[in-house]
Amino acid sequence: MHVGLLTAGDIHTPSGGHLYNKRLCQWLEAHGDRVSIYTIPHRSYGAHLTDNVRPRFRQKLAAIADSVDILLEDSLVYPSVLQLNAKLAAPTVALLHLLPSTVYQVGDSMSESLLTTLHAQAERLYLNSVDGIIHNSDLTKQTVNNMISPSKELVAPPAGDRFDPNTGHSQRTRDVTDTLRVLVVGSVCHRKGHDTLIESLRLIPDTVDLAVTVVGQTTAEPEFARQIQHATDRLAIPVTVTGAISDDLLAKHFADADVLALPSRYESFGMVYLEAMSFGVVPIGTTAGAASSVIGDGGIVIPPNDPNALSSALEAFALDRSMLRSYSFRARNRYGEHPDWETTASSIQEFLTSIVAG
Repeated sequence: MHVGLLTAGDIHTPSGGHLYNKRLCQWLEAHGDRVSIYTIPHRSYGAHLTDNVRPRFRQKLAAIADSVDILLEDSLVYPSVLQLNAKLAAPTVALLHLLPSTVYQVGDSMSESLLTTLHAQAERLYLNSVDGIIHNSDLTKQTVNNMISPSKELVAPPAGDRFDPNTGHSQRTRDVTDTLRVLVVGSVCHRKGHDTLIESLRLIPDTVDLAVTVVGQTTAEPEFARQIQHATDRLAIPVTVTGAISDDLLAKHFADADVLALPSRYESFGMVYLEAMSFGVVPIGTTAGAASSVIGDGGIVIPPNDPNALSSALEAFALDRSMLRSYSFRARNRYGEHPDWETTASSIQEFLTSIVAG
C-alpha cells in the first residue's frame, strides 16, 4: 500500500501532532508500506482557504492523489482541501490531532465565539469530504460525531513510549528539604497555560523550595513567549526557559523532574502527560479537553485558568514527599494502562487497508 501524508509546516517541528505523524510513517514503512510525505507552508487560516481556488495547488494535489493508494490529511491542512477532496482519485482520510473550533472554545469573547462557529462550519464541510477519519482521542471522536455521522472512523490514541520505559521509572524518594523540580513541556503559547503557571508561582510562599524548567518552542506566539520570559525574570522562584531541545535532553529533564505542570486551556489528548508518567513524574493537567482521561488517578487535574489550584498542588507536593512518592507510583501504573505505539499503529494500518480495499 502506498500511503501519502499531506501536512503543513516542518514535520520535524517539536509538537505532539508532528511526532505522531513521524512515528506512524516510520512504522508503516517498517511494516511493508510505502510512505510519501508532502508538506505545504503553514500559513494563516485564510491563506489556506485560498488554496481551494488556486489552479497550481489544485493540480499539485490531484497529482499527489494520482500517485498514492490513499491520502492521509493532517488536520493542519484541512482548510486547503475542504472543497477538493471529492475530485481526487485516491481515498482521503482525515488525521485529527486538534480542530480549530475546539481551540477557540477556550475563550468567551464575542470574537472567539464567532470564530468557533465559522471554524465548525468549515470543519463540517471538510469532515464530510473525506472517506475516513482517525481520531486521536475519544473526546475528538465525540466532537466530530456532534457535527457529522462518519461512515468510517477509528480512535487511535498517541502513545507515550518513545523513551525507554526501563530507564524512565524512578522513585521520588528525596527528602522534603530538597527542591521540588517542576517541569513544563509544550509550545509556549496561550493555550498551554504558561501564564496560569506564572500566576501560580507568585502565590507560593518563599519558604517552599521549588525550581521550574520550561521546555518548548517559543516561535508559535512570539509576543506571548516574550511576556512569559519577562514574567519569569521577575519571580523569586528560579525558572529556566530552554526553548526547543532534543529528545535526549528532554529525556534527561523528565528523569530529573518530580512534577509536570501543564495547565492547558484545552488538550485534544495530551501525549506529554503520558510521557511524564512513563518516568514516574506526576502530571498536573486541567479538566479542559482530554487531559483528565489521560491522567486518570496518576496525577492531579485542576480547572483551567486557576492559579490558586495549581499553586496549592505544587505546594502540597513540595511539602509532602510521601504524597509525591505515592502519586509517582500511580503515575507509572497509569502509564502502563495506555496502549503502546505498536497497538495504535497496527490499528491504523488495518483501517487504511480496509478503506483502500473498498
